[in-house]
Amino acid sequence: MDKNKKLVLIAQLLFLAFLITSCNCNSDKSDGSLKAISDQEFLKIIPAGNNNQHYFTYVLTQEYTRELGLNIIENGFDSLFFRIWFFYKYKNQVLDFKRKNGTWSAELHNFQVREDIVEYKQIVVKLNSVNITPKSGWDSFINKTISLGILTLPDDSELPGYYINVPTHADFVVVEIADNKKYRIYSYSLPGWFPEIKEAKAMEDIMKLIEQEFGIKRGERF
Repeated sequence: MDKNKKLVLIAQLLFLAFLITSCNCNSDKSDGSLKAISDQEFLKIIPAGNNNQHYFTYVLTQEYTRELGLNIIENGFDSLFFRIWFFYKYKNQVLDFKRKNGTWSAELHNFQVREDIVEYKQIVVKLNSVNITPKSGWDSFINKTISLGILTLPDDSELPGYYINVPTHADFVVVEIADNKKYRIYSYSLPGWFPEIKEAKAMEDIMKLIEQEFGIKRGERF
């Protein structure tokens, strides 16, 4: 092979490698897809919204996290942290579950969101925070939530046809999970409406388990 042909072949191989790398790194898709963002060895998995923008639940929860002064976990956590947001018409709640040095603990944060008609923006008001403990003990509770899929459930946008019968402004649940290698977020609108969908049923079962273990009632006024 002469020198010119070798140069052409090398150029073709380099271009092919560039295309493969670009496809792997830019995995943004349309609605219902996942956006994987890799920062060296740390991975963020976030549902993709319209025009490859972050999904609204991610934007919403990160804003509320700052407003409420909660631990920011999207950049990772030393051991394991999962946060569950309950968004209801009358009552909004955040539950933080974290394992630190092999020990589990949890906090419940209650808050409200009101409209500022002058500034045309939402005002987040933190009402109270309390430490909570499961009635059956941490080992039993954590094992049950993991077996129900708290760490592995997909986002509801990945479930075909899920949004067909979901009304606008429906109550919904958002789950964030972080450890020292990965962060992911997913959500479910009205999971109790879809008992025939195993993933929605699992999310509803997790919520019912939390109600039973911590005495938390959904949808109640403060």
